[in-house]
Amino acid sequence: YNPGSMAQIGEKNDKDAAYNAGKDLGSDLNNLGFNINLAPVADLGTNSKNGLGSRVFSSNANIAADMVSKLVEGLSEAGVGSVLCHFPGVGAYDGKSALIKRSLSQLRKEEFLPFKSGIEAGADFVLVSHHIVSGIGDNLPCSLSYTAVTGILRNELEFDGIIITESHKASAITKKYSAGEAAVMAINAGADIVLHPADLEEAVEAVCAAVESGEIMEKRIDESVARILAEKAEMGLI
Repeated sequence: YNPGSMAQIGEKNDKDAAYNAGKDLGSDLNNLGFNINLAPVADLGTNSKNGLGSRVFSSNANIAADMVSKLVEGLSEAGVGSVLCHFPGVGAYDGKSALIKRSLSQLRKEEFLPFKSGIEAGADFVLVSHHIVSGIGDNLPCSLSYTAVTGILRNELEFDGIIITESHKASAITKKYSAGEAAVMAINAGADIVLHPADLEEAVEAVCAAVESGEIMEKRIDESVARILAEKAEMGLI
């Protein structure tokens, strides 16, 4: 059984194919010993230069939302956790500008829909992009933005699972922030896991120092630890 790429599944608007693709991918991953898949891509195919290629289901928000939810359900059926990428939606990225020009009303009307459906379908993780999106309003990479991570994803979209950043080795982070600064900002923004700090030791030391100084509240760390332990328990890892 080969349903084709995500783009091909979305072009057919085939919910069954999306579910079966998730189930098959999940089964293969499970057999190889993996319990999490960094998928589905919940971005829209708004700009062909966004670099996401055939991983994007559709430029139509409603079609993408249906496909995303079915892939999440399929992965879950196979016992594999899903990760919605790349919040708040970077399909409009033109491949050049550091700033994606999308208003908050546009995001709510289009980009957020696949994330909402994926969350409602039981997605375990959401990965937050390092792109700057104009509608967020703070001119920060979204993975460092309290508005994006906590204000919108956690509170408005009511996601209570694990929030993970996009790779902090990306130039969008490293050109402006040290590994320690970025890690502290991401955790204070509400992220539970900082992915790929450019310097792991520096990031850990900075976070520990920030907790000791009160820059990061210990409660903020406890919240993330609780979510991660709950996910591990659900997967039977502890």
